[in-house]
Amino acid sequence: MNSRAPVIHVLDDDEAMRSSLRWLLESEHWPVSTHVSAEEFLKAWDADQRGCLILDIKMPGIDGLELLDILAQLECNLPVIMITAHGDVPTAVRAMKNGVSDFLEKPFAKDELLVCIDRALEKNRDCCSKKNSIGNAKTLYTSLTQREREIMALIAAGKSSKLIAHEIGISTRTVEAHRARLMMKLSAKNTADLVRIQLSIPQ
Repeated sequence: MNSRAPVIHVLDDDEAMRSSLRWLLESEHWPVSTHVSAEEFLKAWDADQRGCLILDIKMPGIDGLELLDILAQLECNLPVIMITAHGDVPTAVRAMKNGVSDFLEKPFAKDELLVCIDRALEKNRDCCSKKNSIGNAKTLYTSLTQREREIMALIAAGKSSKLIAHEIGISTRTVEAHRARLMMKLSAKNTADLVRIQLSIPQ
């Protein structure tokens, strides 16, 4: 599948439900990938693939809630729409705490599901955009000199140019020059941008 096109993954052990959802989603011109088990989905999952996951709770083997825990460990960015014929408040609360985008109880209306999918895909687009932004920041960070990285860390710690100058033994004017180069190299608009980039870099 084209990794650039969002794919709607459907994970349900009920063949009739899988077929019904595939027909519905393909009629809306969305690429669809159906899976009968969590194990099958995990084998097919591509970390770079955009889209969302429609997930049933009650399944043999790894159930929906257990899969949520696994996806969290894998840092999967796919928003999840959880569906179940056995929905109750505690389950919904636990699912939401595990990052579920929406929770639907069978039978659900077609329009209700489509709204959830639109919301999930928008969330996925935002997440991918943020991820790309962080990736670009990390690449730019590698272009900094050791001194620039040192000063950036001190700026992110909230220290003034005067305090930084005193701490590392250079003039305030030199610190300001380094700050200006940092802003230029990282395409940062202000100090808040520098802090955000610093926090996104693994230490």
